[in-house]
Amino acid sequence: MSEQEDATQAWRERAASFSEAELVTWSFVFEHMARIEGHLQELTGRRPPDAEVAAIVRILQWELKKRTSAKGTG
Repeated sequence: MSEQEDATQAWRERAASFSEAELVTWSFVFEHMARIEGHLQELTGRRPPDAEVAAIVRILQWELKKRTSAKGTG
């Protein structure tokens, strides 16, 4: 497994252990970090070094969606 895959798996495991309140909080934080990176890219014309923040946002959103879906069916 590559270093990037290891990091992604670690975030999946971490997100699975979060409470719903923590998922909401961290989703908020990382969504804003992603927006900041986007603004920096616009200002500097350079792309951020990697897509780690965007990947974390997707992981957190997926975990939150999975839990809210389970509540609706449970």
